Amino acid sequence: MKFSKNGTIDRQYRRLVERDGPYCHYCQRFMTAVSGKGKTAMSREHIVPQSFGGTSKMDNMVLACRKCNNRRGTQLNFCKCDFCTEATNKYW
Repeated sequence: MKFSKNGTIDRQYRRLVERDGPYCHYCQRFMTAVSGKGKTAMSREHIVPQSFGGTSKMDNMVLACRKCNNRRGTQLNFCKCDFCTEATNKYW
């Protein structure tokens, strides 16, 4: 896995990768980079967007590729899995 520009990966990215693996939560794409604009660059995704009252706690975060993160935008109920449903019910 590639790391950010200074050679480190921040704690939350590390915890998300440990919990979920380096895969996009939505399309299951294998992601290798923390920063960048390529297809394999990962981003932190708020299940319930902050604009709707979601937090940056682990129970409201998943990893997503840039394409899926941008496609989702601020939609609620984008994913119907149990994890996302629980987070949506908790924060929304």
